Amino acid sequence: MPTPTLPPSPPPAGYTGMDDVLIPVPSLPMTIHSEIYPLSVISSGGADDDVETTTMVYITSESFKAPMSSPDLAERWITRHADPKSKFKLLSRSPVASSAAIPAVLDDKGKLFSPPYMLTFESQAAQGETDNPMADHGNYNDRYRQMFYFLPVTAQHIVTARVVREVQYFEGFPQFEPQYEHFLATLKRDTITPQSTLKGSKPLTRRFYTAYFSFEIYLPEKYKGGNQWGINHSAKRTDLWHTPQGDIVVGYELISGYDFEVEQENHKLMGDAKGLVKNLPGVVKSMDPDAYVSNYTYLETRFADRVIYGYAKARDEVVVWKLDVAYKTGKQFSLSISAPPATLKAHEQAIYAWLAQFRILQ
Repeated sequence: MPTPTLPPSPPPAGYTGMDDVLIPVPSLPMTIHSEIYPLSVISSGGADDDVETTTMVYITSESFKAPMSSPDLAERWITRHADPKSKFKLLSRSPVASSAAIPAVLDDKGKLFSPPYMLTFESQAAQGETDNPMADHGNYNDRYRQMFYFLPVTAQHIVTARVVREVQYFEGFPQFEPQYEHFLATLKRDTITPQSTLKGSKPLTRRFYTAYFSFEIYLPEKYKGGNQWGINHSAKRTDLWHTPQGDIVVGYELISGYDFEVEQENHKLMGDAKGLVKNLPGVVKSMDPDAYVSNYTYLETRFADRVIYGYAKARDEVVVWKLDVAYKTGKQFSLSISAPPATLKAHEQAIYAWLAQFRILQ
């Protein structure tokens, strides 16, 4: 289908951030269900070939079905790792004084429920709280130190900043510690706006945005050099839009670290989407004449000052939109929008208008 002509629409009530992408707040009630930003840290020693690449900083945002305090979440991490095989060693755990940047969460009686909280321990291997392969650091032959900063948003929502690093590198690559201290010093509750800046407060730093917080990360001193924090593989986020016709699930993925040029990559994304819509149903039928084939429709529409490309896949119970756009050199933004057919149809034009309201920080 051609790019729809969109009538002028009022500006969104606000934005939430995903690195340098401003996501407009929809006109519908919304819940940000989860986020994960896996930042790979490259630290260099004295020699050019003396580089550490195993340090990760995970910024995760999670909603809980019942109230969850930061000390209780810390206890869950301790329980996960405190088995004999891990040779668990608790180094520190304590609440942190609240501040305007990171306030504590109070209960319904006005008493302290969930303060900012610190936790540090060492263990053999460093798996995540759940069996998430993205958060898995090796086997029990390696010893890791994990440092946590729990950041309460509400009684049922906590953001976690988690560092995973092999113990041996704390002495071999000391530059990471002041980098992490700078990250914590610049971490704050923040709402992204079109006037926000990516500029850091000191050389070789820039600001990074999530839905609730912003912070500064380090940039490479030279091309592919050390002193670098970058998105590892991809960042992900899931939202739920609550409509009278039912929920719409909106998933985001930000892929970074490649070297493609914007126009060439968008031409490829458009061709891939058109080719899939044209050819996939026939391929499926040729392999199995009795197979159920979803209905595919090509999609393209405005996204910020660009065009985003993809397709709609319709089955009886659900319609899924898959959309992709290269928005900067080496950076790609992907969306997945899914809902029952009647729900998506009722809000189709509002979704097109919403996509056009995205903004990119330069």
